[in-house]
Amino acid sequence: MALDAENLDRIGRLMEAKGFTQLLPIDVRQLSDRKKVQKWLMEKGMTAYTFINKNMPQLSIDILAGESLKFKTYDKNKLIIEAWDVAIPVISIDDLIGMKKKVNRAKDAEDVAALLELKSL
Repeated sequence: MALDAENLDRIGRLMEAKGFTQLLPIDVRQLSDRKKVQKWLMEKGMTAYTFINKNMPQLSIDILAGESLKFKTYDKNKLIIEAWDVAIPVISIDDLIGMKKKVNRAKDAEDVAALLELKSL
């Protein structure tokens, strides 16, 4: 998602209204500060800003911090899904697979296999 103040304020209010809380001890609106995000990426190894819901532990919502700095690259292939009567733009499966292959962690390799299987359905 574009890390501008308006988008971040909207997502913060929506997540709060739906019972989600942030996993990190920072307000989502701070992601609008590009320099802070780059610092967190380098110094803290931050990859995502995650919202969680204790009533739906199987569902977490991530804002991909580093990749969001390249928003225009992914925006052209985005998909729109409906959740809670809200149209939500999400990254395409192919772009997500590409991102996960770059990271090259065991969990991401598992995710890539699952995404490829999903894509073949």
